[in-house]
Amino acid sequence: MSVFEKVSKNRISKHYQRCNMMRKKYGRLFGITDQLLTIEANDLQDWRSLEALLNFLQGLVHKMIKSEESKPSKFREALKEKHQNNEQLNYMKNQSGIKEIKYRPGSVHGFEEEKYHKCTICSKPITSSDEERHNSILFSCEHLFHKNCTKFFAKKQYLKNTKIFCPECKIEIPNKTLNGLLGEDFIGNLETEQLKEYLMGQEDFVNCKCGNMLQLSPGIVDYNYKDDSGQLLSREAAQNMAKYRVRCNECNDIFCANCRTYPYHLGKTCKAFAEYQGAEKCRFCLTKLKTVRKQAPIAFKAVCRNSECEENMRKSCSKIHDCGHYCCGTKNEDRCLPCIDPECVQKSLEPTLGITGDDFCSICYMSGLSQAPSVQLGCKHIFHEECLIKVLEMKWSGPRINFEYIKCPTCKTEITCNHPHIGKSLKAAISLRAKINMKAWKRAKYEGINRDARLQASPYNGDLLSYAMARLSYYMCYKCHNPYFGGLKSCENNDGRGLDYFKPEELVCGSCSSKSIREGVKTCKKHGAEYIEFKCKFCCSVAQWFCWGSTHFCDECHTKQIKGENLTKKNLNELPQCIGESSCPLGIKHPPNGTQEYALGCTMCKTLTEHFEGF
Repeated sequence: MSVFEKVSKNRISKHYQRCNMMRKKYGRLFGITDQLLTIEANDLQDWRSLEALLNFLQGLVHKMIKSEESKPSKFREALKEKHQNNEQLNYMKNQSGIKEIKYRPGSVHGFEEEKYHKCTICSKPITSSDEERHNSILFSCEHLFHKNCTKFFAKKQYLKNTKIFCPECKIEIPNKTLNGLLGEDFIGNLETEQLKEYLMGQEDFVNCKCGNMLQLSPGIVDYNYKDDSGQLLSREAAQNMAKYRVRCNECNDIFCANCRTYPYHLGKTCKAFAEYQGAEKCRFCLTKLKTVRKQAPIAFKAVCRNSECEENMRKSCSKIHDCGHYCCGTKNEDRCLPCIDPECVQKSLEPTLGITGDDFCSICYMSGLSQAPSVQLGCKHIFHEECLIKVLEMKWSGPRINFEYIKCPTCKTEITCNHPHIGKSLKAAISLRAKINMKAWKRAKYEGINRDARLQASPYNGDLLSYAMARLSYYMCYKCHNPYFGGLKSCENNDGRGLDYFKPEELVCGSCSSKSIREGVKTCKKHGAEYIEFKCKFCCSVAQWFCWGSTHFCDECHTKQIKGENLTKKNLNELPQCIGESSCPLGIKHPPNGTQEYALGCTMCKTLTEHFEGF
């Protein structure tokens, strides 16, 4: 049943209760009226004789009804004025031809409901669409209000005296009723807000901008604490920090409880920080300027004499944006960096994805983007020029080659940038990747990876190159600076040292390592050193595994290493000993097992010889 139906039913029920009461009180008169309603149409004489009495009684009944209904009635206050003046009866005949008295629709006796009810809080009508959106509330006193208006009104009243009354009839509304109508936690939330308002008035409580209330308790003064530049705090700054520096346990923001500065002004008292905010500062190091560069371009007038700041000035763009803010880009850039002043960024977030000059560079996390020349990538993320160049120069971390370093540090999409130095590094990385892809594709076929059942499954779905790159490891040769195959990725954690420990000088390709080998077939005139086969370093078997870019294993020794036996850490006398060439399974003379690598010759030539043998 809708809210409007409930209102109508309750009001009409009360009206008929009053009518029944009047019927009992004036029953004799109502009995005469009932007789008049059933007079036959052909009894004209009787009708005329009683017509005058009917009119008299009708007027009398109407007066009595008016007398009863003139008492305070919530329902009559809701009726329109046009209904109050329309009290005429209609005389009609029923299907049998009997005269009846019927009430005209729209009269007081018809009790036609108003189309809309009015919310007395906002003075706006409550429509059927409000009911459909559940934006109306009916109290037990039968007064109807907008839900949002009720919440606002209830909150305002509760915070004053913890009791809530109906805005119309002033009857107290129980908390249980309000929770049922406005939600189970409505009163609980109001109590929480009331407590917050109380605590905000107390000296030892502070409110974080996230809404969390914190108790302020002074900490221990640390006179050995240093600021971001590594300088010891002054005595006053250390005392200020101990008294007002607060970390929110909800959002982890650190702020000043006294002047409400986010983040906390480390190294300065509240008074000193206020003076600093109003002073002219160096655009790079943000220290207070003593003098300005009068002869410098407008963009560089606010730069101090610090050598690092002067270097940043030489690398920075000297242009001024149309908005009046200086460009924070690099010198001689093809296109200026969009304005990253917070005021301009707030007007349009799209050019910089909402990144401002006050945001820290997400590579170094040491200073804001406006404090050093910065570059914007194709994905619109912005970084310090120097930080991005360092990432590209350092390349991959660890021994194995990977190309994560040419991806945006924030969104991990491949970097695109028009910066000359950065573009050169990207070009070299893409060339190296193409070279490794070609080697991986050939190696995958040689190793039989193209016949692996997992190749056809997700996520590779038959993409041989992607599957090969996921399984094979490539390293950069320390001597010739060319990439070479160094085994499977699954072996990386089985050297007993971990990926973080490696010596670059140990990463030597087969071609370079074969030159240092005294014995064995070190190279092939036809295929070079790419397919040179090696003996297992720890026994007299042919190696099937090449791990960590430096060590060859046979299948048996490789299994032992994986299971934790750590052949690489054993003494030579603990390894299998070769008696000599005559009894060696390989039939060759080679260095003692465990000492050094030994090349057996070109496996590609061997395969071709076996394949064409007999032809």
